[in-house]
Amino acid sequence: MIALDLEDMLADADFEIAGVAASVEKALQFIDSRVFDFAVLDVNLGGFSARPAALALLACGVPYVVMSGYSTGQQPVVLRDAVILTKPVEPARIIQALRNLLRVR
Repeated sequence: MIALDLEDMLADADFEIAGVAASVEKALQFIDSRVFDFAVLDVNLGGFSARPAALALLACGVPYVVMSGYSTGQQPVVLRDAVILTKPVEPARIIQALRNLLRVR
């Protein structure tokens, strides 16, 4: 449900959505396709740690932001250097974080 709301909000802000991955396996498939400029990553994908997806994004040089309800200390170490947006996140804050990623690239 949250992913669908996020997808709609980003589309309304003129972002093109490459896809939504509800599992680590699906996220890794998207990362392999490299049909996107950045990612929004939840720490928990289908009940599993998103650590493999974060490592794959880092290996490809694809920037990402993390949305999480976990505290910084509860994050996998690989995610701690990313921009972390604590849930619930205001839409304007998500949009700004993603625009900042695009500027850095």
